[in-house]
Amino acid sequence: MSMLRSDGLLPRMKPLSDKRSTIVSILDIGTSKVCCLIAELTPRDPGEAVLGRTHKIKVLGLGHQKSRGIKSGVIVNLDQAEQAIRHAVESAERNAGMTVDSLITNVSSGRLVSEAFSADISLGGHAVEDRDVSQVLLAGAQHALAPERSVVHSIPIGYSLDGDFVKRMRERFVSLTLQQIADSQGDVDSYISQQSEDTITNPLVAADIANRLLAVDRACEALKYLNAVTTNHAHTWQFTEWNNARIDTLETLGEKEELINFLWECFQRTLGSDYLRNLMKQLPDFEDFEYERRAFEWAASYTDIHQALYFFVDWQAYEQGAKLTVERHKDLNGDLYQSLSPAADALQGSYPLAATLIRRSMIDSSLNEGRSSRYKHAARHLLECQSANAILNDYGEFITHDDYVNQLKIKHGRKISFWSFLPDDFISKHLSP
Repeated sequence: MSMLRSDGLLPRMKPLSDKRSTIVSILDIGTSKVCCLIAELTPRDPGEAVLGRTHKIKVLGLGHQKSRGIKSGVIVNLDQAEQAIRHAVESAERNAGMTVDSLITNVSSGRLVSEAFSADISLGGHAVEDRDVSQVLLAGAQHALAPERSVVHSIPIGYSLDGDFVKRMRERFVSLTLQQIADSQGDVDSYISQQSEDTITNPLVAADIANRLLAVDRACEALKYLNAVTTNHAHTWQFTEWNNARIDTLETLGEKEELINFLWECFQRTLGSDYLRNLMKQLPDFEDFEYERRAFEWAASYTDIHQALYFFVDWQAYEQGAKLTVERHKDLNGDLYQSLSPAADALQGSYPLAATLIRRSMIDSSLNEGRSSRYKHAARHLLECQSANAILNDYGEFITHDDYVNQLKIKHGRKISFWSFLPDDFISKHLSP
């Protein structure tokens, strides 16, 4: 069955407005990492627009996490996969300063094949018209049809009147084919030779090359390719693949001091627990305690309190997480419930005040912004605060649970749909006249 329309092209999403901007969110779930991208699509000026390129793209937020619970494109641990996805989306939302309601994501369904096709039509001597473009696209799409396969995506790469583009496309196809042949034969040099000077300095390509060189005991060359991209990519450290390839290379070369310094740099930039764990494995006895102390101090003053709180909870440093919450509670963004809710659950047992402050931030965010889809969860958080109140003897500088509920009643008493999620005994105790 083909997914092509009658004109041979793919069905598309609802057409974008040419009058106003649109926000789109993309989620890519991979075996090594999970990425989320939030972008704003702004209509181009009429003179700038071209076929299929009617909007400008402005990246608002990017988030990525090391993939967990996914193997060979298949989810093997749902809870771990969910957490990785939640944290990637939350990071992108935090960078973009907004919450997304929907995502475009990828779905694994058999082995995908990417192929390039060319097609040509005769113009009969007249100037190119819209119908000619449609006809050549239809001809190209029909080339892609194959038994028991469906076209899931197609992109017109370009057009040519003299055949030069077709020649370049064929050359690129040959290059990709030679890369695959070199890979199958374990010929790293042939694989590298098929890369252009531009792509070879890309962090992801450099990491790919380095991993192949490491596999054949050529770590020195691997480091050379990894180092070559640092001058062209100021934020190379943001690429997890590049970081991991560099870590593996330095470890293979026995460059222990440089490895420790690089792992510490990666941790300082990201608060990634995996970097700190790897670093501490490299240290002699007792020095790991000193690095852990430094890591806690760094995380406590980290600009993003949510990333810091996630690190403390992931590290099971609940005391430090609770202290961070109490001291910087005003910085909490209750809209980031994907990470705040698990953090509150983790702190509930030994640090109920911190858990309560986190839950209050989520309740306030839902009610203040009128997010009716979150009212059910806000009610659950309020009941959790009531449970914590049973073991909380001292609220310190913060108002008690009863006073907090009274504040909600005064400010949000008319939000009937929120209160309807609470049990009758709670309503009778706190809301009865």
